Amino acid sequence: RGRKIESITIGKMPGRQAIIYNKRKAAIEQGKTFWFKVWDIDPTDTTKKIWRVELRAGKRELKDKWQLTTFQDIEDCIGDVFAEATDQIRYLDDHQTDQNVSRQTLHPLWQAVLKAHEENLCDYRAGITPNQLKEVIREQQQEIYVQQIMGNAAGLAVVLGLNKQEIREQFSQMVAQTLSNKIDGPDESFWESRSRAKQRLQL
Repeated sequence: RGRKIESITIGKMPGRQAIIYNKRKAAIEQGKTFWFKVWDIDPTDTTKKIWRVELRAGKRELKDKWQLTTFQDIEDCIGDVFAEATDQIRYLDDHQTDQNVSRQTLHPLWQAVLKAHEENLCDYRAGITPNQLKEVIREQQQEIYVQQIMGNAAGLAVVLGLNKQEIREQFSQMVAQTLSNKIDGPDESFWESRSRAKQRLQL
């Protein structure tokens, strides 16, 4: 809250971060006075301020939470990432008496942020939440693994020389027992593979 602040930072990288700061002040401090021509304001007029809002999403936000790993993923869903950020981060107007924060009015600056996102990032939204996206990825990956298991099982049945009747009557039990022996045995390769898959898939 408050309009007297010159800058505020919420959150930290590599997660999610929102930064609000006085761009006029920053331009003067950094010697980038060309901005005043862009803004068409007098650098000496201290009554004029340009507020900048930056929303940042790091690795934990993009990859770990939203499962966005390619430029195409980002183009498809970056609007969803920022829509959730601007919904969960609320910059409130000054001098409000209602103790319930959810009922308080947003600061005009934050209302402008919401409007800008709605108008400019609509084409970059899939309309889903991180949990929904994760579930879609889980289902797709599950189908891929099932197909791989079926292909490997068919090859194993050929190597074992089983006919169709033996496959139907015995093969599933043979595979299940082999898996059980591998999992319960001293060989740790299954658990090592599981650990790598869990880290890779972030599920």
